[in-house]
Amino acid sequence: MILELTLFSVVLWYSAFAMVGYNAYYNSFVSYGIIGIVQIFAMVFWTTQALIRLTYNLVNLDYLITKYDIETYSTITFYDPVGITASDLDSTETLIWFEQLLFGNRRSQLYANIMMSIVFSLHPMTMVLGWFFLFQVPAGILFELVIYPIFPQYDTPYIPWTVYLEYVINGF
Repeated sequence: MILELTLFSVVLWYSAFAMVGYNAYYNSFVSYGIIGIVQIFAMVFWTTQALIRLTYNLVNLDYLITKYDIETYSTITFYDPVGITASDLDSTETLIWFEQLLFGNRRSQLYANIMMSIVFSLHPMTMVLGWFFLFQVPAGILFELVIYPIFPQYDTPYIPWTVYLEYVINGF
């Protein structure tokens, strides 16, 4: 994840701006320069989802460290789409759980990989980068749409956001 936010991100941003500059200089902006602009917009989405994933991971780490004692056994609750309605969560937390199931940090990575594979496949110079993202999509679909909803214990546990925000607002 750190590599995605540092070196790899810089290379992808450079690729998008170089595509615009190269095609503007060689008078092929209408055909390929616009693809560079599309890549810039795709990079905004991709970088944003990477930062959102980093934030989710830090919040998960903070919540798990502060909530559970490392010296005693603790039960961590994992919810699945069928059992969430019978859980102890209120309607707001259930709605947030479904939002994270459909658009959460890991799902945004799947959507970003699909988008980046399409965008980078539009130009011959960046088609290899498109394959890099495309090879991540089948595994992402398998895990995000089959494994994690059916076996939620293999995914990160749900953080009850209303409890966590009260904890942050009232002071650590």
